[in-house]
Amino acid sequence: PFSSVVPDRKDEDEREAFDDDDMKLIRANLHRLDPNDQLLLRVLATTGMRRGEAFEIDGEKSEAGIRYCVVGAKTPQSLRRIPIPNDLLPHLPTKIAGPLITGRKDSASKRLREFLCEIGIKDRDKAPMHSFRHRAAQRLRRAVADEALREAIGGWADGKKKTSRKYGNKHGRGFP
Repeated sequence: PFSSVVPDRKDEDEREAFDDDDMKLIRANLHRLDPNDQLLLRVLATTGMRRGEAFEIDGEKSEAGIRYCVVGAKTPQSLRRIPIPNDLLPHLPTKIAGPLITGRKDSASKRLREFLCEIGIKDRDKAPMHSFRHRAAQRLRRAVADEALREAIGGWADGKKKTSRKYGNKHGRGFP
């Protein structure tokens, strides 16, 4: 009896991915952030994980010589193992044994948004944290042909069924 009571407003925000020029600008100014925010930005930029997932990292495991962390408390499909990219390794402790990123998530978002504005990235369609995720979605589309694998890597699907939203294909439009 309540179907169609609430209109479909199509009001979700569509964020743009950071492009190569944005990333060059961010890297050139990274020293302006405190060490904790630098690490948060590096984690998001190299893994494409959600901001909250970066704050979940409190340990690591290893398989076949590859270090990884387990994240994904948001939804059942987001629970996954994230390999630690080689570019991130020099910025991490030898072994993660406790919270990697400290502080409050909301405060970090505000500081990174201010940082981006200060260095000249003022595009309102680029969110300070989530645009790294959209960049990762674009890069995955280029590098991984298997759609189900892309969806699982990004935590957009659990690998058991196709999602109707196809989140990993929807966001970060196009290819890099």
